[in-house]
Amino acid sequence: MGPSQPEAHFEPVLVLVLFLAVVYASGVIAKRLHLSPALFEMVVGVAAGPGGLNIFRETPGDEHWLRQIGYVGVTFLMFQNTMRVDLPQLRTFASRALVMHGAAVAVLGTLL
Repeated sequence: MGPSQPEAHFEPVLVLVLFLAVVYASGVIAKRLHLSPALFEMVVGVAAGPGGLNIFRETPGDEHWLRQIGYVGVTFLMFQNTMRVDLPQLRTFASRALVMHGAAVAVLGTLL
């Protein structure tokens, strides 16, 4: 008998490749359906995650990888949406928005 060979564990790599393929495919499908890619990717993520089809689940060795990918996705989404803010238009409506938000906080504060 020869020396024992260590087992090759390709499952994490395959899961990552499958995950990236699902993200890419959902973006392409969303564009063809004229939907928001970010929203469509979130819906597909929920459907493929532990609460849906359970394609992507936590592994015993690394219980938090799925949550960490979710945090990265939310951070990217916030960055992407921040880049779309129209600053001149925001300045135009800033005073009205502050007044409306202040009034809403005052009303909710008195009701609670």
